[in-house]
Amino acid sequence: ASMLFLNVGSGISHTLVVEGRPLAGARGNAIITGAPPVETWSSGLALASRRGASTEELLADPASADLVTEAAERLGQTLAILVNALDPSVVVIGGGLGFVRHYRAMVVEATRPLIYAEETRGLDIVPAALGPDAALVGATLIAAEA
Repeated sequence: ASMLFLNVGSGISHTLVVEGRPLAGARGNAIITGAPPVETWSSGLALASRRGASTEELLADPASADLVTEAAERLGQTLAILVNALDPSVVVIGGGLGFVRHYRAMVVEATRPLIYAEETRGLDIVPAALGPDAALVGATLIAAEA
């Protein structure tokens, strides 16, 4: 019935999809995640800029574990706010960084305890079936329909 799609890559965005249609909001701003935007903490570009290394290097470097953990926790907090407010049937995570299993698992672990409704806490939070390019595929389909 509804899906919250979270794209985590060089930036971060989300959309609520209801009955197969993404909801952009009254002014098209319903895809902006966080206040201040969580992408300044938790996106691939944010992580890379903090250490002057690629995201892949940071994720593999034990010395960067605290930075990566903090980024995942902040994203998990924001995701929990979205889940609490929107009550989706499922959360789907895509994007290049969203497909890094360890990072995604840390985000999910940070999210669950902050979901206030006990029956919602166990909702499915899954990787996008279309892989890291799921958001691009979706945008292309919407453009083709227009």
